[in-house]
Amino acid sequence: MSARGEGSTRTRPDRDGPTPGRHDVKASHLDGRDDLRPAGADGRVLHYRSPFLAESETFIRTLIAAHVRYEPEILTHEQRGAPGIRDHDHTHVFPPSPGWVATLARRWLVSRGIAERRRAVKSALAAVRPDVLHAHFAEEGIAAWPPARRAKVPLIVTFYGYDATELPRHLAWRLRIRRLFQGATLVLAEGPHLRGRLEALGCPPGRLRVQPIAIQLERFPYREPRPGPEAVILQACRFVPKKGVDLTLRALARADRRTSARLRLIGDGPERARLEALAAELGIADRIQFLGMRTHEEYARELATADIFIQPSRYAASGDGEGGAPTTLLEAQAVGLPVVATTHADIPFVTHPEAARLAPEEDVRALAGHLDHLLAHPEEWPGRARIGRRHVEEQHDAKVLVDRLEDIYDEARRIVSGGGES
Repeated sequence: MSARGEGSTRTRPDRDGPTPGRHDVKASHLDGRDDLRPAGADGRVLHYRSPFLAESETFIRTLIAAHVRYEPEILTHEQRGAPGIRDHDHTHVFPPSPGWVATLARRWLVSRGIAERRRAVKSALAAVRPDVLHAHFAEEGIAAWPPARRAKVPLIVTFYGYDATELPRHLAWRLRIRRLFQGATLVLAEGPHLRGRLEALGCPPGRLRVQPIAIQLERFPYREPRPGPEAVILQACRFVPKKGVDLTLRALARADRRTSARLRLIGDGPERARLEALAAELGIADRIQFLGMRTHEEYARELATADIFIQPSRYAASGDGEGGAPTTLLEAQAVGLPVVATTHADIPFVTHPEAARLAPEEDVRALAGHLDHLLAHPEEWPGRARIGRRHVEEQHDAKVLVDRLEDIYDEARRIVSGGGES
């Protein structure tokens, strides 16, 4: 499909750069795939996220790939990430293009290019002419709502985490988010806890909908637990305070040393050096493997060979939190791993109480107790595994949840056309 609209430029990868003075509207046809275009679509949805796409945000691509009634296209200002994550046959790259108005605006917007982004969104809406614009994260929503409102395009904004926890701690961003709540057609949260936070920030309850995080179940096949002589505990995350990797290390150090268990850590981040030092200080460095970043295929293989998954999320001193819950908890339950986690944010919403053992935030003693119990009772693992898999199949399967999302798109279109109210 070609971008539509007067004055738009579409540049394929085998051509020279964009036309001078125009936005660069690119369609990525890098492998000839057309698998993300549903036949007989009821409408076109333009997903907006920049950059597209961080390795930790594949849940957005999962959503895009699941569409049935809506034809997905992508708006971004920058493509980033490994091939297969960033690539999409219908990607429109509109680099922010500052003009003199935007240059002046930067002085008082305290922005990350908000004025420039708004100009780019306006151009994208004119070129693509979507039926719905779906902004992922608050910053995209803030850039999108004025041009979307002027173009009479329904705007859906999904909040995910830091944009509902850390970002609103800054007055300027809190005010922008409140204006966004008035400008968006509907606002999505992945669970009841995040919904409550958005209400507390000023979102009208009538505009809020819960849209759970979804995963592609076929990518995470179930396997029955097979306890071995040495249990493997797995955590996969960015090494930042809210992920609680230091709590994992302290819990492992406190757990019963008579139980043989190794910890494998997938990820990287600013806390890595401190965490490696902490492991040495606790005397457990020989039981821990820091694996660094891994591809999603490698991560899936690690899940398939682990015995227990742990994720003790908490609020960082900066205020940053999960907002909802880590997608890794769904993936771990899908493959059949018992889970140890915390009651942070929407983690109780995405885990089944008989598949996961949850501790209060920051409670190392409780985390260690949960590890001890699971390691001492491997006979419980199969039952917990089957319950966890069934929970994810019923509540978080992308093929099921896309129907719910596309119904929300229909609702937003009725609201904008005058057939409903938010």
